[in-house]
Amino acid sequence: MKTMVTAAITLFHNGEHLNFENAVLGVLTPSLAAGLNLTEQRAQLQQAHDREEEIYLTNQTYRQTQTLTQLDASRDRKFGDIKATVAFYRRMGNDAQKAAAEAVDFVLKPYRQAPVRGYMDNTAELDKFVTDMSVRPFPAHIAMLGLTGTLAGLKADNDAFTTVYIARAEEGLNRVGHEKIRALRRQFDEAWRIVAIVLPGAHFVEPDAAKKAAIGKAIDEINAHILQTKKTLAARRSRSAHQSQPDDNGGDSPRDGYAVP
Repeated sequence: MKTMVTAAITLFHNGEHLNFENAVLGVLTPSLAAGLNLTEQRAQLQQAHDREEEIYLTNQTYRQTQTLTQLDASRDRKFGDIKATVAFYRRMGNDAQKAAAEAVDFVLKPYRQAPVRGYMDNTAELDKFVTDMSVRPFPAHIAMLGLTGTLAGLKADNDAFTTVYIARAEEGLNRVGHEKIRALRRQFDEAWRIVAIVLPGAHFVEPDAAKKAAIGKAIDEINAHILQTKKTLAARRSRSAHQSQPDDNGGDSPRDGYAVP
């Protein structure tokens, strides 16, 4: 039976938590939630997330950061290059190139609109696309189309964007902003706890192979994100252990149960 990786998500910093929210919402699609009778919980997750992001986006420092803008433009250019190259080889390539382009294009289709979406929706979709392309036989297809370097650059830009986004999300929030974020995090976490219980149980009892696989994939993707964030938390604890002064901004110590910033 598949299980959810446990994590003290109250220890996630605000930007890390917002990134976690994007991962959950990206995996728990409206159709999957409906099939699991989790529509109400997903709506609660989405509402909390949207209100959090709205608070962050009112911060001019966060919204207008030059580094974020540059990284966003760079990753979108690389993704555009991949789309254009795939389209070219579908029309003009030899038989092997056409076959590779068709295979990549089939997987690429759901992500075509990623660059026009919001910052973190864009990030989540590009991350999924890069992950999809890492599974056999797609690395060979990507190499056939001469896109290995471009795909690696896309991943690097997208990862860098996430790092900067998380850091910038902490900047410029006043006390009122932090209190609002903390309340919204509680709202998200309350719904998430229900989802985390339902997903493994639904996977265990689902008789339909395709539905069971979809639920299992959702569990695996969320677990992978949690494990990556836990590594970040562990690294931060290690750094804190070597510091003689406490973290004035909260560090890993939760205030009222939630890490600040």
